[in-house]
Amino acid sequence: MTNTTNNTLHSKHLRILQYNVSRSREIIDSILNDREVENYTILLLQEPYWSPHQSSSPLHQSWTLIEPPITDRTPRTAIYINNAALPSSTFKQLPISHRDITAISISHTNTPKPTLLINIYNQQRESIIYPLRQYLQSCVKLEDYDAVIILGDFNLHHPLWNPCSYTKHDLLADELVELMMDINMTPLLPLGTVTFPTNNDTGGTSIDLVWGNARAEECVLKCHTIEAINDHTSDHFPIEVLLDLEHRSAPPTKQFFNYAKTNWDLLKAKLQIYLPHIIDPYHITEAELDTYSELLVNAIHKAIEETVA
Repeated sequence: MTNTTNNTLHSKHLRILQYNVSRSREIIDSILNDREVENYTILLLQEPYWSPHQSSSPLHQSWTLIEPPITDRTPRTAIYINNAALPSSTFKQLPISHRDITAISISHTNTPKPTLLINIYNQQRESIIYPLRQYLQSCVKLEDYDAVIILGDFNLHHPLWNPCSYTKHDLLADELVELMMDINMTPLLPLGTVTFPTNNDTGGTSIDLVWGNARAEECVLKCHTIEAINDHTSDHFPIEVLLDLEHRSAPPTKQFFNYAKTNWDLLKAKLQIYLPHIIDPYHITEAELDTYSELLVNAIHKAIEETVA
């Protein structure tokens, strides 16, 4: 891996690739060996290929594989950590005994709390919504985390995120919306984004979703499909999520003035001193007008600061 890539990975950005890989060994191999994918920090895959002989998804020297901690059934989620991007000391797997949920927390030196990523595969015949709710309510304190992102293939249709041409509405999707509202999560992927293209008249639907808390929504730089860039022949589109996790200081406190106690005579006197000379609007350039406007605003603000309590 080149130094340029390393410098990118060790920046304040967390770059995530979400992808349903259709249980294909060829697709996973293609992704793990793609030079473009080397720039991602984390891969969150749904329906990964899983070898019964190795009892795992494919391994790769550049990526650390994290799977659900169960062995009795084939897992349907997997997370790959880029070894060049995150040292093993910066992340840990959360113990969730469900083959359709894989979660990790990531510690950052520039944020006060870790980031939480939860990778989901939901099958309607074996819904993940209730187990996910139980886990979030009994095992995880979301307030202990900075940015929280729950993403994956939910296999659910709802008017909230369906493309306009797709009208199917699953009742189970209402339970998902209710859960996300209860834990204060909102969609990060633009609503109506096609993630599962089809050949029928609708053109495709949205079943791969990205949810984030207020902090994730604040620091997300990108959340979009990138089918034109990373086509690994899956029947789903890959989704790129880019987060700027650099801790932001609180914005400066806005100053409020008590105009009821204004010394109006003094304010008028100050304005006569500070206001710029009146200009001729018919003989002025655009740059001169901008300068005059700035002087005018500064003069008024300075006069108010000096005369209003």
